[in-house]
Amino acid sequence: MQPDNNLTPERIWAHLNANNAKSHFYVGFSGGLDSTVLLHLCSRLPVLSERVTAVYVNHQWHPEASDWGQHCQQQAQSLGLSYQQLIIDATPQPGQSPEETARIGRYRALAGLLSEHDALLLAQHRDDQMETFLLQCLRGAGVKGLAAMPVTAALGAGRLVRPLLELPRSALQAYARQHQLTWLEDPSNADSRYDRNFLRNQVIPVLRQRWPSLDQTVARSARHCASAEALLRDATEAAWAHCYNAEFKYLDLARLRLQSSADQMAATLRHWLAEQQHRMPETRALLALVAAIVDRRSGHGCWVVTDDYQLRSYQNRLYCLPNPLPTPETGPVPWRFLEQPLRLSVGKLSAEFGAEGIALPAWRHGEVSIRYRKGGERLKLPGRDGHRCLKKLFQEYGIPPWKRERMPLLYIGDRLAALPGIGIAAEFYASQPQAAITITWEPAY
Repeated sequence: MQPDNNLTPERIWAHLNANNAKSHFYVGFSGGLDSTVLLHLCSRLPVLSERVTAVYVNHQWHPEASDWGQHCQQQAQSLGLSYQQLIIDATPQPGQSPEETARIGRYRALAGLLSEHDALLLAQHRDDQMETFLLQCLRGAGVKGLAAMPVTAALGAGRLVRPLLELPRSALQAYARQHQLTWLEDPSNADSRYDRNFLRNQVIPVLRQRWPSLDQTVARSARHCASAEALLRDATEAAWAHCYNAEFKYLDLARLRLQSSADQMAATLRHWLAEQQHRMPETRALLALVAAIVDRRSGHGCWVVTDDYQLRSYQNRLYCLPNPLPTPETGPVPWRFLEQPLRLSVGKLSAEFGAEGIALPAWRHGEVSIRYRKGGERLKLPGRDGHRCLKKLFQEYGIPPWKRERMPLLYIGDRLAALPGIGIAAEFYASQPQAAITITWEPAY
């Protein structure tokens, strides 16, 4: 087969320009045929090559991984390009497949390289797109999954770009032969125990006998799904924005119930989790949550728990929390320096001069520390009669139960001076400009 006339360095440069990528370019380089072709293309255009770094991700799976890294380094250096190796821990978490663990770890590590206007270039092509579409279809994916891989997407602070996605692998093979390139063959690619390899080695060759243009038609279906998914995403983003409280980071369930259907609610919940880069819960767990919301059974409780997050409701609000929740410090934490924020396991406290807050003399002459609730604490707020127990104040201010044991209590000496986020004790309160300390509380979740 003759090399594809579209397989040129200018194609790569056009994709980067279209994505405003102009600072530095990282090429995901495994040493295989596809990434070897991409790296060679990048080396042929001076405006590209002077800003390219080949990046090899070592998953520490294969005994030859270090040797492959050396091969990649030699290849990059022979092309006059800089090189970097990333070593990741690809040990699967409970419920994750080895391939998923490797993919998540790989993208997380690569995303960490990117600054604004940087780009990560990957060598996936039309045959890869076909495999991804078929895998998603066999897993029962919806429109988003069937959209398969986008040509470009946000990644970290920069962009991910797949400039070869619309070209068949045969074009890359012809290019490699023309330029006499050498590449690695990963022996695991022949292992059909892995789903993608099974499709590639056993299923797709049979399908091609019947439908020779399979990769083109499947890629077209993926583009149709991507277009449909973009329309759905716009609608879901608008619905999510109507329900989401950005200040306190919860979904308003009363507003969520106003959506047109249970499917729309589920889509909003999925979007919310995707915004936080969380894995989707099992479909049955998500549908059970939607049913509870519709039936107004979600007034108080923990509804979904995964290895890294949990969904809890309180007062008609749904929160997404880390799992496990952070553990507060066991003893008093001194706060000695007014000008420095105090970082706690459960969040961050900041102090500055303000028009009202804790009286400056009390702060300066007392020993300021942070403690946590033990029970029996009471606080009298300015302008209000009598002391109130913290339980009543928490209920009044809508503080969810799981936050109450993790709310910092600010003491001056042995006296409770402030409940950050709620108020200052009357005996320590001041409202004189530049004679008061304003406390800001930023919870970690």
